[in-house]
Amino acid sequence: MCEKCEGNLWYVVPNHQHDILERIECLDCISVLQYNDDVKERITKIIVNASPQKLAQIVSEGVVNGVAKNDKESVEERFEQLIATKDINTILALATTYAGV
Repeated sequence: MCEKCEGNLWYVVPNHQHDILERIECLDCISVLQYNDDVKERITKIIVNASPQKLAQIVSEGVVNGVAKNDKESVEERFEQLIATKDINTILALATTYAGV
């Protein structure tokens, strides 16, 4: 966590000319966020060449592992109905949730 802004992306500094406190954007954190976005974009350009089967396998492993680690429900309770009904929208929503996207 950033020591300047404590993860808020801004910090308060006194403005002695106007006797107020000003919020200043934390350029350190903003530059890290921009760099992370750039890395994501470059990785996306590489991954786009992977096979759909491999990508589906990676996503499904992440979803099942995320549910197993974080949910009180068992994997069986959570997924059997979704698999039986082929509910792709809910499965993708779970993937998004557990991927932190």
